[in-house]
Amino acid sequence: MSGFVTGKLPVRSKGRELKEQLQNLGYEFKENMHHYEFSKEADLEEIIDEIAPLCQSLGWNIENELTLVETHGDLAMRSIFDHGRIVREFQRGS
Repeated sequence: MSGFVTGKLPVRSKGRELKEQLQNLGYEFKENMHHYEFSKEADLEEIIDEIAPLCQSLGWNIENELTLVETHGDLAMRSIFDHGRIVREFQRGS
């Protein structure tokens, strides 16, 4: 079952290229003063495979600058990609 992944990168001069390429891949894209934020329904690993080469080619260091969070509708699990690692968080039972 796919989750919903949101991501964040710091603002860089290649933001227009990033926005165009991500939107062409089906991502929602937002920009504020400090970060580009994007989202798509997919598995975390799929998103990493899809955008890591793109981000690196545009000058981002994905291990230090890319943050991704995958959530599921039932909120039982959350996966986080931060500092080049994937961490899985599971909801504790009541």
